[in-house]
Amino acid sequence: MSLNEGWSRWVVLAVLVSSSTGCGRSEKPPVEYGTLPGLRQTHEARLREELCRLEAEKATPVLLDGADRAAEVQELLERILPRQRLALALRRVEKLYPRGAFEFDPVGLEQMLLVREQLDGVLRQYRAVFDSDEFRFEVSFVAGLLADLSFVDHARLVHRLEAMDAARPLVAGRLHEAIAPLERMFRIDARLAAVRHVVPRLAGAELRAETLRVLEAVVQHPQCTAALQRRCLQLLRAQLADWPSDALVWIGDRAVGLHAYEMVRSGDVLSLLTLQEIREKRERMELDAFVRAMTTSVDADELFYLQAMRQLIEACDEPFHVRKKTLEAIGDRLRLLEKTPRYPLFAATVLLPDMTEGHQAQAEDRARCEAWAIVLAAAADGAVPAFETNPVSGQPYRIARDDRQVEVSEIDGPSGGETARARIAGVARGAAADRPRR
Repeated sequence: MSLNEGWSRWVVLAVLVSSSTGCGRSEKPPVEYGTLPGLRQTHEARLREELCRLEAEKATPVLLDGADRAAEVQELLERILPRQRLALALRRVEKLYPRGAFEFDPVGLEQMLLVREQLDGVLRQYRAVFDSDEFRFEVSFVAGLLADLSFVDHARLVHRLEAMDAARPLVAGRLHEAIAPLERMFRIDARLAAVRHVVPRLAGAELRAETLRVLEAVVQHPQCTAALQRRCLQLLRAQLADWPSDALVWIGDRAVGLHAYEMVRSGDVLSLLTLQEIREKRERMELDAFVRAMTTSVDADELFYLQAMRQLIEACDEPFHVRKKTLEAIGDRLRLLEKTPRYPLFAATVLLPDMTEGHQAQAEDRARCEAWAIVLAAAADGAVPAFETNPVSGQPYRIARDDRQVEVSEIDGPSGGETARARIAGVARGAAADRPRR
């Protein structure tokens, strides 16, 4: 799933809230919402119990907050590349960056390398920051939808510049020179995936898929050796050993949801809709009724949301193919309530849509890394790691091997087409192109 789908809502809304001066959007400091003043005044006993649990778990916006660190990181990154220059650099790179396999025609390669050379000074400054073992990304949860997430764009730019750094040695057959940028790409992926917020977590998954396409270009190269395969395997094992719990991002997402309910209580409902949604509701003459419905049932709505999120967070102990049943059960409850006064309008229309896609993206991210670890271990050493079940499908990994290559197919499920494939080192490229026997 691309970041441009589903959970990009948080990015769109953050831009709308922070840039808008009209449409009834509030000028209140976001920190006030982060302390949950409205929730603390509720007379709904079950909602107060939920608040007590969240405080005990240190899971409210204030108790999760990383505002100071987030501000430091943002200031540091903007000194390297201010926002307008960052947007321009990203557009230039986007036009040239390969969307599928990490392959280039001669003209495309030279165009890309020219942009890389022009941004060399910028990349050196980024590396001075990102190469530090102490560096990490952070989000201000007391800012809720106003949290500055532009560090994701900085990370994306650096990530693709590092990939460009791997391109020339790959084309020239100097594969060992591609390992350092590959390692830096994996480091960015891991740091994004460790942030307790949906947007950087799914951006980390998306970028890690790009990293694996660079890795694929290395290990499928006819000059790739068993030693290089083992080095790539080490990088993957490091990613898997440091894998954050899926629950962390949804704990953070719930904190953003709590902040959003405070905006509803304060009359900022329009700030939680995209401009397109506002236009559509106005055209259907239902905007005022929609706002009233949200604000009059906010306690019951938030209670449903918090109970659903607690179920989902607890279900994160299970792999996605099992967890999916919990997601489906919540969807079923929403459908049953849809034509009743108890329908949680805000949870159903703003906070819970695309939840399944977000959980699946996490599972696919993990499955890709496990599949490539299986392939590289089998190709380099003949041993297969103990990853038996694909977390997306719940089925055993589909492994095929012969004396030419190793392949894991259907990484993203039976209806998907993702495949990890590596040649057994020393086998000629023409022979390796044959499909392994099943």
